[in-house]
Amino acid sequence: MIRVFVARGAPAETFTVTLNTPEHDRFITGVDNPVRSSNGSFHLITHGSIEDRYGIDTAVRAMAILRREIPDAQLEIFGKGTALEPLKALAEDLGLNGSVRFRGFAPYAELAAALQTADVGLVTLRQDAATRWVHTTKMFEYISIDKPAIISRSTALEDYFDDKCIAFFDNNDPEELARIALSLYRQPERRATLARNATQVYDRIKWSVQAVEYCRLLEQLAARKA
Repeated sequence: MIRVFVARGAPAETFTVTLNTPEHDRFITGVDNPVRSSNGSFHLITHGSIEDRYGIDTAVRAMAILRREIPDAQLEIFGKGTALEPLKALAEDLGLNGSVRFRGFAPYAELAAALQTADVGLVTLRQDAATRWVHTTKMFEYISIDKPAIISRSTALEDYFDDKCIAFFDNNDPEELARIALSLYRQPERRATLARNATQVYDRIKWSVQAVEYCRLLEQLAARKA
C-alpha cells in the first residue's frame, strides 16, 4: 500500500505499517489439530461479518461443485450480517442443506474449537479496485493456528505471502475455488506445507512483533512532540 502513496509523490520514510494481526492465544484451545488424510470428510470454514463484499456466496456455490467429488464435504459459516438470509436461500436452492452449516455468532471458545478442527480456512473477499489493498483478520487467524487457507488473490496479500504459503484463487470463481479445495483434499501433505510456510512468514509479522514496533513508533512520535 505504501508504494501507491509513494507513486503519488509522498516520501516513503513518512509511512509505517502496523498490521492488524490477532492475539494468538485467543485461538489456542488445546484441541488436537492434525492434518487428516483424504479418506474421510473434508471440513471447510469461514467466519466473520456476512456481507456481500466478503463473497461467501462464492464458497456456497463452490460447495455444490465440490460435493460431487466429496459427498461428505462440509462448510461451516460463522457470523451474522445482511447477506445471511440470501446465503441460506442460496444453499437451500442448491440442495446443500446439511453440507453448509450456518453457525451464527459464536463465543470465542466455540469458534476457536471449530477453527482448530477444520481442514481448511476460506477467505473469499470479492476483488475490486479497493479490496485488492485489503487484508482480513480471519486470514491471520487461520495462519496463526497453522491452518492452511484458500484465499482470493490480492495485491495486499501477495506483498507478504506467495503461492507456497497460500492456496490462491482468482476472479471470485466458484469453479476454481472448488478445484483448489479438491486438490487440497487429495494432498494432505500440501496442506501441511502451506500451513508451515505461511507460519514462517507470519512469525515475522504476528502481533507480539507488531505490538513492539507500534509502541516504539509511539515513543518516537512522543519524543518528537516533546
